[in-house]
Amino acid sequence: MKKIILTTILVVALAGCGNPKEASEKNFEVSIQAFLDKGFPACLIVEKFPTDPNAWDIRGQHAIYAEMEKMGLLTKTEEMKKQFKWSKPTLQTSYNLSAEGKKYYTMVDDKIKGKQSGFCFGKAKVEKIIDFSEPSEMMGNKISRVNYTFSVTDLPDWIKKPEITKLSEPIKKIVESAETPIKADGTMILTNKGWVESHLFGEDK
Repeated sequence: MKKIILTTILVVALAGCGNPKEASEKNFEVSIQAFLDKGFPACLIVEKFPTDPNAWDIRGQHAIYAEMEKMGLLTKTEEMKKQFKWSKPTLQTSYNLSAEGKKYYTMVDDKIKGKQSGFCFGKAKVEKIIDFSEPSEMMGNKISRVNYTFSVTDLPDWIKKPEITKLSEPIKKIVESAETPIKADGTMILTNKGWVESHLFGEDK
């Protein structure tokens, strides 16, 4: 009788530990959090300083840099310079890091984008697993698509200012994620150790 009771207790205890290979909200949350931890701090403003003058400013960065210069994070230089050998000289603006800006400037090794230099910060947290697909076979692996939301904290005060957020929708979303979590999705792959986000698949632990 005692043996039966002890066996029952053991089974219940093991069930409470959970199976890491099970397709569940808990397992996917743990795996996605590991993925987010690899991606943050993230470079919200990517640049190598000093910047090269860019007459077209394709990325729209100069408007952000102008505000950062007002905040004391960058210094600005202006000079008359030819954009091309055959063009007339025009006033070119370039920016460099100030002593204050250097406090926030760093390099990170983003799992997706590789090594990036810029203004990098933030800590991401999974807020909710919205839903996930039933596991299916694909190219010899069992996978599941997961929809989730996450928020980002540990941001400096200056990047939260409307002068910056109004100029960059990605930055605005990250800043507002504490109140309105960001929606995202990922592909989970089942391994012998449990589920991992596809970008971390095969990575040495």
